Amino acid sequence: MKKTVMIDLSYTDWELLKDQKQVVLKTINKKTTSKKDREYLEGLLNWIDFVQDKAAEQIDEEKVFGKL
Repeated sequence: MKKTVMIDLSYTDWELLKDQKQVVLKTINKKTTSKKDREYLEGLLNWIDFVQDKAAEQIDEEKVFGKL
């Protein structure tokens, strides 16, 4: 059974999260990253995308993603 978890994102440094997301992307694209690690990192990237999308709905898209 799935449970709902509420997370307080008010202390999230969205700019830092964007930078961290870029590091994950760079690591995924490195030739030296194993297939298994790439799959794990892609899962993490999907979770970050989900959190950003939900936060943008509630907070402010520009605050979460920066100027597009």
